[in-house]
Amino acid sequence: MSTPSTSAPMPNCWQRSNTPAACASGISKAANLCICCRQTRKTSSRARPSRPEHLGCHARPRHQPIFPRLAADAGSPRRQQLPAETLVCPTHATFDRTPRRHLAMTPAHPPCLLPYARRGARPLHTVAALFCTLLAAAPALLAQPARGQPPEKYVGHSSSVSAAEFAASGELLVSGSFDNTVRIFDVATGATLRTLEGHQGQVLCLALSSDGTRLLTGSRDNTLRLWDMLVPHPLAVWQGHQQTITCLALSPDGSLAVTGSADHTLRLWQRAEGSTLLLYEGHSAAVTAAAYRRDGAEVASADATGRIQVWNPADGRQMAALFSPGGRVSSLAYGPNNALLASAGSDGAARIWQLPQMPPTQLPVHAGELRAMAFAPNGQAVYTATAAGEVRATDSSGQITRSYAGQPGQPVVLAVSSDGGLLASGSQTGHVKLWNAADGSDRQMLAAHLGAVTDVAIHPNNQQLATTGADGFVRIWQLPQAPRELAGHDAAEARACLSADGQWAVTGTADGKLRLWNAANGQIVRELTPQGQPITALAFRRDNALVASGDAAGNIRLLQTQDGAVLHAFTAAGGAVTSLAWHGNSQQLVSASGDGTVRLWRLPQSVPRSLSGHTDQVTCVAAAPGGQVAYTGSLDQTVRAFDAASGQPLRQYNNVPGAVGAVAVSPDGGLLAAAGSNGVIQFWNAGDGADRLQLALGASVRGLAFHPQGQGLATAADDGTVRLWQLPAAPRVLGGHAQPVTVAAISPTGELACTSGADRVLRLWRLADGSQLRAWEAHGQGVTAAAFHPAQPQLATADQAGQIRLWNLEGAPLAEFHSPAGAVHSLSYNGAGTRLLSASADGSLRIWELPLAAARSWQVHADQATAVVVLGGGTHVVSGGLDQTVRLLDAASGQQVRAFEGQNGAVTSLAA
Repeated sequence: MSTPSTSAPMPNCWQRSNTPAACASGISKAANLCICCRQTRKTSSRARPSRPEHLGCHARPRHQPIFPRLAADAGSPRRQQLPAETLVCPTHATFDRTPRRHLAMTPAHPPCLLPYARRGARPLHTVAALFCTLLAAAPALLAQPARGQPPEKYVGHSSSVSAAEFAASGELLVSGSFDNTVRIFDVATGATLRTLEGHQGQVLCLALSSDGTRLLTGSRDNTLRLWDMLVPHPLAVWQGHQQTITCLALSPDGSLAVTGSADHTLRLWQRAEGSTLLLYEGHSAAVTAAAYRRDGAEVASADATGRIQVWNPADGRQMAALFSPGGRVSSLAYGPNNALLASAGSDGAARIWQLPQMPPTQLPVHAGELRAMAFAPNGQAVYTATAAGEVRATDSSGQITRSYAGQPGQPVVLAVSSDGGLLASGSQTGHVKLWNAADGSDRQMLAAHLGAVTDVAIHPNNQQLATTGADGFVRIWQLPQAPRELAGHDAAEARACLSADGQWAVTGTADGKLRLWNAANGQIVRELTPQGQPITALAFRRDNALVASGDAAGNIRLLQTQDGAVLHAFTAAGGAVTSLAWHGNSQQLVSASGDGTVRLWRLPQSVPRSLSGHTDQVTCVAAAPGGQVAYTGSLDQTVRAFDAASGQPLRQYNNVPGAVGAVAVSPDGGLLAAAGSNGVIQFWNAGDGADRLQLALGASVRGLAFHPQGQGLATAADDGTVRLWQLPAAPRVLGGHAQPVTVAAISPTGELACTSGADRVLRLWRLADGSQLRAWEAHGQGVTAAAFHPAQPQLATADQAGQIRLWNLEGAPLAEFHSPAGAVHSLSYNGAGTRLLSASADGSLRIWELPLAAARSWQVHADQATAVVVLGGGTHVVSGGLDQTVRLLDAASGQQVRAFEGQNGAVTSLAA
């Protein structure tokens, strides 16, 4: 939601603000930093340089293009462009002067295509659109670092999301919905940057222009609308179609647009003027798909009868007429070389047509209706999915090369990553299934939505996945990174181990061979002295100078990594050595044997100490970094922790994935991993045994090793592969409250947080390390709201009795006043910190002038007011309530400017 535009020109990024608290210019007076890029700027000794040397966003090419400054003329609603040399940081290129994330984008993806759906039908996003979208991603995109957090839920739409598209920069996500709106999300924060309203029917398709500044949307209201990404109202409304617009495509240069409709026609539009250049009436049924060739020289369209037309957009001349015998064509996609056109039909068949026109390559027919299709980025494979859940890959000659198992329910959409390594499928059950496209192995299963998945898009950097669902949500997921494979052994891998610094790996095989690897590039460094028996256990000493190896005959050897020579050799009675681990001081070695015993060897060699408790063969052992705890796994399907000094059992871990084949503990001692014979890897908090994570590998795992920083894990499996995995970070927990926590607020600098709740205690935290700075009893009843002052080291709190108190950050009270309307559900300061807004249980809002004066009260909701925020410079207020409405108010008069209705339920929080 945006505030009304202002006619005052916005300051340049390098100009200082005269108001210390405002920071509207992008330069912090205290730190002399640019907010948009956090770089220091240099100035001369003069008070205000005309053109300072700025080392931030204006000097760095990744933030280009810099938009010309935009302003609104007071006498006209049209936006005016100032001289080109007057520039403004893209962070502040908004009419309401509210700092935003970057809206500058590199050339965006081609359009999404959506098959025509009858009213009431379930939306189905065209896979051709995803194919084109992924291929259009530029190689120099800004990579988003993996945050290792749960997927973000992008809330805002009140009905099914029908289409979503990443901006090529990866910083923005645009989605269209059956609630008649389009929303622009910040990928990093999940915040809604802009809501575009104007369509009178469901938004079915959308596309971004190549320069990233314009958006085109098509709707069931028979209109196209052109939007500026910075403005909430449309720049133009294009009319011409007599029925629902079912699909659209932009030319590669973005100057033209082609649209298909249920009225059997296609129209070619000139984007700059919104005029129809060409009306194409070659179809006899509803147009269901359209695609532009990558060089813009051809347009392909298809209809519900299976007729496919290829025509010249310059003059409307038909260049080819194709017919798909399977009936309705739901998707079209050009191959990367423009010589192939793929189509998906309702008969379950995907067809590849050679252009210029030749008989199509008939791909093997599926047993049921074909629901989704996608081209591989290199054009060498086509991925198809049927209503029966069959997913497979077919090459350009029509041969089935691979089938993908484990599809949950009926697939709706397929997507392929830009590097061709990942295949994703969304289903009607709300699940998203991920496979390795090359070999069909499972990567991950996501429970994405409560209803059907309507669209899937993979981020250009292949590290994030966007999903949309019939539940009205857009979600962003962090993708697991594909493991690096170490190839070279002739026999199956038996064990693998990473060095403490993560630079080296050692592997052993069933034929007794040992190899030392460079973990960074996967190259073999040297061969170590062969053991003669199958290698069953490996462990690096912390200084990397020695590797301990155990074999199936119970032999243990210590080998020098420098030359591969054997330094010591001894035998553990009791059968095969199943696991080895070095004690923290490197003077002791722990071994586990097939007879169920664990031995602690003192080096030089001494009689080991036995640890008992398992009822079957002990297969693996790992020592905590400090050496005080030993962790063991067994065929008895248990994982146990022992005190290394006394041998006493400390803990047994639950949810063990079958017979345990390997265990490992993270370098900080906080995370324990165990691999089972069923190919599942289970993670626990080592200290308390709480479940953390599960990974499904598919093959029995024989070896595990953590990276020294604890962010990666190496696995060795029976399928002959070694994989390196990226692990998510654990969330930080702020503990201390004795009763439910109902209030949390973060300071404007992001350095502090305050929490409180039913225990009436206010706690102040440092977010960098999660430490508690101080705590005090703030109220006599449960605390219901809190807010930090935007400029001063102060905060405000409220309770269930309507008591409002102001505090400094040392816990000393500054002021106290009472709201007669009962419990206060929300507090918010205006931008300057001169006013405090409160929302109360009776549905009223009050503005308190600071320093304290009598509050102004507005009765705006029919039920409790639960949330309130101040927009921009304090000119407008937004409130939400249990009456399921959001209202925009004039802050000076309290008059309602606009009401937003149609929420799915009570409004409990707002953000601007």
